[in-house]
Amino acid sequence: MDGRSAGHGVVVSTRHVQSKVPHVTVYFWAVMVMVATVGQAGAYFLTVRVHLAPVIATAAIGGLLGWALLLQFTARRYTPWRFWTAAALTNIAATLVTLDLVSGAGFPVIKTAIGFAVLLAATLVVWRLSEGTCSIESIVTRRREVFYWVSMALAFVCGTAIGDALAWRIGLGFGHTAGLVAIGIAAIAIGQRGHLLNLALAFWGACVLTQPIGASLRDWLSLSPQKGGLGLGALHPSAAILIGFAALVLCFARTGLDRPRLTDDEFIRTAPR
Repeated sequence: MDGRSAGHGVVVSTRHVQSKVPHVTVYFWAVMVMVATVGQAGAYFLTVRVHLAPVIATAAIGGLLGWALLLQFTARRYTPWRFWTAAALTNIAATLVTLDLVSGAGFPVIKTAIGFAVLLAATLVVWRLSEGTCSIESIVTRRREVFYWVSMALAFVCGTAIGDALAWRIGLGFGHTAGLVAIGIAAIAIGQRGHLLNLALAFWGACVLTQPIGASLRDWLSLSPQKGGLGLGALHPSAAILIGFAALVLCFARTGLDRPRLTDDEFIRTAPR
C-alpha cells in the first residue's frame, strides 16, 4: 500500500485489490439470464408443484439464502460457486417476494416495479455517499459487499415486476416483452459506450432488465404452441437451464473466465491535524 497527499490535509491511500464479485463480461450476462430463468422456475416449483404458500416458500428460500450469503461474506476472495449460488437463491427469493406483494397482498404490479426502482436508486445514492464510489469492480470491503447484495435483491424484484407488468398487466406477451427489453439493454450498452451512463448505472439497469429476458425465455420454452411457446412443459426446460447454469459455473471455477481483476482502490480520509 502506498499513500500520497491530495492537499488540504487529505491523504489518498491506494492499494491493489481484487473484488469479491465476478468481472463483468459477456459470460457474466449469459449466466445472469440463466439465473433469472432459474429464479422463475424455482418459484414456480415451490408454489405450484410443491403447493407451498408463497409466504412459506419465501421463508424457506430465505433460510437457504442466509446460509449462502454467510458463505459468500466469510470467503476471503471471489469463489464462483459461492457467488452464483447466492445469486440464484437471491433471484428465487426476489421472484417469491414479487409474488407475495402482487398476488398475495394485492399491490399493483406497476407500482411495485416503480417502488423497487426508487428503492434501488436510493440504495445506490447512499452507497455512493457512504463509500465515495459505487463501482462494481471494487467490492473489497464488507460494507460495499452489503450494498452490492442489497442492490442485487432490489434489482431482481424490480425486474421481475417490470416483466410481469409488460407481459401480463399491459398484455405484450413474452415475445414482445423480450424484444422491448432487449432494446432497453441495447440502449443501456450504447449509453455506457458513449459515456452517457457511468458503468455502475449501466450495470444495475442491465441487472433489472435481465429479469424479463429470463422470464420470457422460460415462457417461450414452457408454454404451448397455441400461446406462442415451444410446448416443452415447465420441468424439462428448467432442468436443462439449471444444468447449463451449473456447467458454466464449473467452467468459471476451472478457467477463471470471470475472475475479478486487480484494481487500484482508493480510500480518501482526512489526515490528523
